[in-house]
This record gives sequence, structure tokens and C-alpha cells, in this order.
Amino acid sequence: MNENKRNLRLSRTIDAEVTLRAIDEQERAIIKALIRDPRQSNNYISKVTGVPTPTVRRKRQRLEDEAAYRSTLTQSARAAVCSG
Repeated sequence: MNENKRNLRLSRTIDAEVTLRAIDEQERAIIKALIRDPRQSNNYISKVTGVPTPTVRRKRQRLEDEAAYRSTLTQSARAAVCSG
């Protein structure tokens, strides 16, 4: 029973910290280009998507930051559950 309470508390903490947001069309195009080749330059992504280079740079950074944040939270949650 105590384990269930701990997991529920941990779940609520993660849910409170991770906010999901909608991905717009520009971000969707950037993601598709990155799936094809993650090492593509911002200039190249700009050319193939039609999204201005500064926008690609800003949105790509935001997407990468959000992914790293989610990954860190997931790893922290997994460690807390496994150590418990």
C-alpha cells in the first residue's frame, strides 16, 4: 500500500512539471526534416521547409530543450521507482 501511495505522489509530481503543448506546422516540418537527418544545418532545414532560418534555430532549440527536460524527468522518475 505504501508503494502505491509513493507511485501516485511521484506521478502527480511529474504531471505537474511536464506541460504538453501543441506542435505547430513549422515545428512539425522541422521535426520531419530532423528525422530524415538529425545533423542537418538550420540553413538547410530552412531551405527545405520554407521556415526562416532564425525561426528554425529558435524552434529547434526549444524542441531540443523540451526533449532533454522530459528525458531528465523520465529518468528521475524511473530511478525513484526502481530505488524504492
